[in-house]
Amino acid sequence: MHIECKHPVKLSWQLDFDQLKDALAPFSTRTRKKIIKAQLLLADHDYSIRCEDLSEELVDRFVAIYKLHMQAIGGIVHDVKQRVYVSPPHSHPYKVISIYLKDIYLGGLIFSDRVTHLVTAYKAIPHKLKHSLPISSSFVIEAALNKYAIEHNCKYIRRGKDRNLYGPNLSIGLALYKLQIGTYPRLVPNSKLKPSTGFNWSNKDTLVFLAPQEGNRITEGIIYSTSNQAELQLAYPLLFNQSKLTITPHKIDG
Repeated sequence: MHIECKHPVKLSWQLDFDQLKDALAPFSTRTRKKIIKAQLLLADHDYSIRCEDLSEELVDRFVAIYKLHMQAIGGIVHDVKQRVYVSPPHSHPYKVISIYLKDIYLGGLIFSDRVTHLVTAYKAIPHKLKHSLPISSSFVIEAALNKYAIEHNCKYIRRGKDRNLYGPNLSIGLALYKLQIGTYPRLVPNSKLKPSTGFNWSNKDTLVFLAPQEGNRITEGIIYSTSNQAELQLAYPLLFNQSKLTITPHKIDG
C-alpha cells in the first residue's frame, strides 16, 4: 500500500541554547529529578563522567564497545575510527563525553566542537550498569554535553542525520528519546536531498515528520497505524504532548 506523503528523506535534531543557562533545563521536571539522583548514585559508586579530547587510544576503546552495541541492536557498524580520527571530514576537534567505573572505560558520546555549536557523531553507552539507576546513564551523558555547550557559549547542539520514517527505517523510540532530551526536528543543513512524495506502508506503526511550511524547523508529523487515536496516545504519550510539534494520528484499516 503506497501512502502519498511529502516528507524529507533525512532530518536532523537540534537543541538551542540562546536562553539556557542550566544543563538540565531542556528536560522535564520529572526527568531532571531522575538525572540528579542518577548523578549522585554514580558518584557514590565510583563512576565518573569525563569530557576528553579524542586520542587514538580512546577511539580504539570506544570502537570496541560501539561494535558490540551496534551488533546487539542490529544497526549499521560504521568505520568510526576512519571517520573521526584517521581521515575526519573537517578540521574541527572531536571530543568524547565518557563514562568510567574507576579506570574502566564503559562507553561515551563522540562530538565535534564547531566553536559556535556542537555536532554529535557516535554514541555507545551501556543501557544497564552494575548499579541500578533511576534513569538511563545516557541522560547523564546528555546533561554533561549540555553543560559543555553552555560553558563554551555554544548556540546549539545538532544531532547528525536520521532517515525519516521512524518505524521502518529507525525506531520510533529513537524519535521519542530525542524529544525527551529537548531537541526538535529540522531539515538537514545544506542538504541537497529532494523530499520524498510518499512511501510504501509496511504494516507497522510509522512516524513521518513532514516538510516544514517555512524555514527549516519541522513542526508537523503524522503517525500511521492500524491503532486508533486513543491507543496511540497511550502507546506514545510524548508524541502528543509537544507545544511546538503537532503529531496527527492516521488510522489505516487493516
